[in-house]
Amino acid sequence: MTHPAYLLARLNPKNVRHDVGSGGLPELTPQDIAAALAFVPEGLGREMVMRVWWPDGAQLTAEDLDQLIMEAQLTEWMDRGRALLDAQLLEAVAGTSEQKRFAAMRLETAKLRMWPRLGGDGSCYGPIRKAVLAEISAATKCGACQGRAVRLIDRRIVICGDCDGSGHMRVSDRARAEMIDKDHKAYQRIYGKVYEWTFNLCRDAMAPAVSQFRHAVE
Repeated sequence: MTHPAYLLARLNPKNVRHDVGSGGLPELTPQDIAAALAFVPEGLGREMVMRVWWPDGAQLTAEDLDQLIMEAQLTEWMDRGRALLDAQLLEAVAGTSEQKRFAAMRLETAKLRMWPRLGGDGSCYGPIRKAVLAEISAATKCGACQGRAVRLIDRRIVICGDCDGSGHMRVSDRARAEMIDKDHKAYQRIYGKVYEWTFNLCRDAMAPAVSQFRHAVE
């Protein structure tokens, strides 16, 4: 089955011959592909598919994509904040030694999971969103699939596991720290958990959108 990377690439304004068959689907035109993409429900998944494989189209909805990720980050921040508050209340009402030990463990876990403060000039959330999108759609080709997003294993075409079907390599923690203008140690201690969560959010949202897109072009 043809990977969306090959189909959506035909929507980008570059030297691609549309009169040559691609992946056994020579009848598909750029208009057919764009129409199939419209059948993918609106949301983070569709926006990410466009961001990675149809960057020219994604420019039209760049603000929408940033808003979706920002709202998800805010919701997660609030959930972690509530967990911290619950742990603090549990510690306050703990009576027995066992309850106090349990409350202390829960509180410590909640503190470790808590994200940096929101807002202000020191906020990391905007730079992290920008860096995550840059990383997922980076130009660095995956060495396992050579940027093809798929691999031939036992005569079967499968999505590359090394890059999760993106066709690109992930960058190091040190490079990530530089991308958000933070110290490497500070990234590992404070900002890395936000970055990883945001990265996984965006990457995981693509899988169902890819399946829906494939179904639409069948």
